[in-house]
Amino acid sequence: MSLVPKPFHELLKMHFIIPPYQRGYRWTEHEVTALLDDIYEFSTEGNKSYCIQPLAVKDREDGSFEVVDGQQRLTTIYIFMKIASQEIRSATPP
Repeated sequence: MSLVPKPFHELLKMHFIIPPYQRGYRWTEHEVTALLDDIYEFSTEGNKSYCIQPLAVKDREDGSFEVVDGQQRLTTIYIFMKIASQEIRSATPP
């Protein structure tokens, strides 16, 4: 097993499978706000790399990744990045 740091934007290029044994999305406003506040506070501290807790995945034969641990964080980041990309697109003149 090896840890490979990945920037958030690379997560959008990867295909993740949430297996049936994972619990459903249960984060409340409290957990989401804590994650986003942590990212924001870090971003104001300078040009350093920010790491969230590890996301444990298992390679699948089809090239996707099965999420073993970190589904709540991954889902929250995915939702955040989708909303952010929509905001950027809607702010860009045609």
